[in-house]
Amino acid sequence: MKTILIVEDMAIFREPLEAVLRREGYRVVCAADGQEGLAAMAGEVPAAVLLDLSLPVMSGQAMLAKMRENPRLARVPVVVLSAAADRDRIVEAVRLGISSYMLKSQFSLRTMLERLRQAIGEGEGAESADRVPGAPQPGETGSPEAEPAALALPRAIAQARRIAGAPGRAGAAAASPAQAAAPAALSMAGP
Repeated sequence: MKTILIVEDMAIFREPLEAVLRREGYRVVCAADGQEGLAAMAGEVPAAVLLDLSLPVMSGQAMLAKMRENPRLARVPVVVLSAAADRDRIVEAVRLGISSYMLKSQFSLRTMLERLRQAIGEGEGAESADRVPGAPQPGETGSPEAEPAALALPRAIAQARRIAGAPGRAGAAAASPAQAAAPAALSMAGP
């Protein structure tokens, strides 16, 4: 059974996520801030982390940076669930190697489960470095995730990768652990 760590300070958001993930067969560990999240990973490395960026005590961004500095945690997939659509925060999260970035305002449980499964290698298309979740793929029309915000973000993320020097999967072998953990495809979630 794979373990998912949820790092979210708002119980009203954290508890339903926990219930859904348990129902899906995952072992779930919860933390209310970045410091608790790091402490939770001291014993067991999770299969993935669902991370809010705006946290008390230690921010999600600071926690993510510490994860990428730690060889045990450097390659753990991280799916960000955030209320913030701030470009600088997104660029920094991409530089630190997140698997996906989902806005809480456009959040759906179905999409979160798809992104999580892809991040840990269980989902359809999990191995495709060219797939951009949220953007129409070749041969697809009317993708339910193809929201205007999701269409603009893949271009911004590609630009952020060039600025930060983060490679896609093809360049991962020569990259630092933080850069190697960065996947080639990210986006905000649609409904």
